[in-house]
Amino acid sequence: EVDCQAAGVFTTLTSLQDPSFEIQERFTSVSSSSCSQASVSTGVVIKDGNKPIVQISTPGYDETSVDVINGCPIDFFVD
Repeated sequence: EVDCQAAGVFTTLTSLQDPSFEIQERFTSVSSSSCSQASVSTGVVIKDGNKPIVQISTPGYDETSVDVINGCPIDFFVD
């Protein structure tokens, strides 16, 4: 299990064999009665050398557009 409580853009994975491969994520703070210090991933970028960059963005935090998992609101979930 991995928890993130910070907000901002972070490099979450860099290949040790090929440093040109990396994954960056944007985390946005979420404040609710059950999750006062949580953050959710609102964007993911995958870079792999000279290949096209893959970028996924999700909507900003909005009570009407989020799902809830274990009492914490989320915009984007990968299982």
